[in-house]
Amino acid sequence: MEQAQKNADGQRSYTMRFRVTADERTDLLAKAAAAGLSYSDYIRSKVTGSKPVTKKATPEREAIIRLMAALGKSGSNLNQMARVLNRKADDADGIKNTLAMVEYAISDHRTILGHLNKLLEDGYQG
Repeated sequence: MEQAQKNADGQRSYTMRFRVTADERTDLLAKAAAAGLSYSDYIRSKVTGSKPVTKKATPEREAIIRLMAALGKSGSNLNQMARVLNRKADDADGIKNTLAMVEYAISDHRTILGHLNKLLEDGYQG
């Protein structure tokens, strides 16, 4: 069964579904994973011979992507705390509490950087 979808330049405009047995499904999903492709890209490449635009990230790359996102969030938190410190320059308790949060965020940063360094030392080649 085909189902029309929004069509913009270069976007695929139809969805196609077909039936498979449980064993066939398991086999196709395993082959797609082994090829580092999504299920759709794997089927499309086999049927049309086209090369997929993107490949699934390796587990190492996924871990680095997650760690980089966490590092960005931690940096954002540090920036917010610095802004609070600038606004509360005359409030000793506010400064003390914010500094405690900054110390925690710095510890978070160090932990994340340690994980990234371990991934790189263990042989991740990008």
